[in-house]
Amino acid sequence: MLLSLSLLLGPMAASDSEASLTKWGPYGVGARTYRIVDEDRDNRELITEIWYPTERPLNDHVSEYPSGLLTRAERDVPAAPGPWPWIVFSHSLSAVREQSTFLTEFLASHGFVVVSPDHLHNTGWDFRPLEVYQSAVDRPQDLKVVMDQALDASRHPKSPLHGLFWKGGGVAIGHSLGGYSALAIGGIPADTTKYPIKVNGLAKGEEYANFRDRRIKAVVALAPYLTPAVGPEELAKLRVPTLVIGGSKDPFTMPEDHQFPVFRQAQGPCCLAIIEGASHFSFNNAEMVAGMPLLLRTLHRPTLSPEEVERVVKRLVLAFLEQYLIGDESYGRYLVSEPGVVEVQCRGMDDPDMACEALPSSAAQSVSTTSQSEDE
Repeated sequence: MLLSLSLLLGPMAASDSEASLTKWGPYGVGARTYRIVDEDRDNRELITEIWYPTERPLNDHVSEYPSGLLTRAERDVPAAPGPWPWIVFSHSLSAVREQSTFLTEFLASHGFVVVSPDHLHNTGWDFRPLEVYQSAVDRPQDLKVVMDQALDASRHPKSPLHGLFWKGGGVAIGHSLGGYSALAIGGIPADTTKYPIKVNGLAKGEEYANFRDRRIKAVVALAPYLTPAVGPEELAKLRVPTLVIGGSKDPFTMPEDHQFPVFRQAQGPCCLAIIEGASHFSFNNAEMVAGMPLLLRTLHRPTLSPEEVERVVKRLVLAFLEQYLIGDESYGRYLVSEPGVVEVQCRGMDDPDMACEALPSSAAQSVSTTSQSEDE
């Protein structure tokens, strides 16, 4: 029987106020950087950021990552005792692992561990434009590798990650090509014969790639890009609960071509949210958008402020996670439209059999023992 955690998960879950879904949570946020190497793929290096809850007050001092993006996380501080539900995050094309800290750090403040790798040869530092389709094959495997190594580290008593990761599975979140990557490990296969180039990294003779990772219990895709390898047949393989969010002003991954097909074809519970006035880069940190090349900034023409987009994304994503990862069905009432701001359609979301198993009692008790509050 699904265990309801609404009485155990402290201030966040106990609140009936929708505003609590957009405020920073009761935890401080820590961050650690790891160099993860995939020996099975020519020692492929994945620089990975891990954000996690701490028992320290939320840091009011704003500092910078090496990329120049702003952060309120504290570097290498001890984590609050786990285990915690976890998320793996995939950045967009030619971006960086910290591209959406407005969301990743926010989720850590609400009691989630977030793991985000730089995808080699597809970041702002080492982008290879002729290898986009190769990256579409590499990225899902990157996410699997960082999950493998982070979860393995959590089993070692001397690791700073010891005991942090809940064993019941996690959620994949991604933006743009990262949204595709999240959908891929959530269950969407790829017919790589549809790519205009030959891709490497698959089993010999394999052309129909299946990147499904059964540890992934739900998916959040932010303005996902559906590569040519994905059609209705592939989308119909998606059976985990899925939240797809797009922007009405997106000139790159137009909702009709890249978000609506997921909602129409996915076989599991699915919510589609289109934010009125959001553009493709509205899902990045505002300071990242400001640093983009002039051409991209010219094409990025949102009519909704970054603050409003962030508010809507936080509400929808946190409510979705509370319902489908934590197992509190009452949060379904927050997966709703706001006239003139966001249009939300959901189907199959009332099926209790599709929700994940609830957190173990030790994790629930860990959350309830920390009562720091943050009104920002």
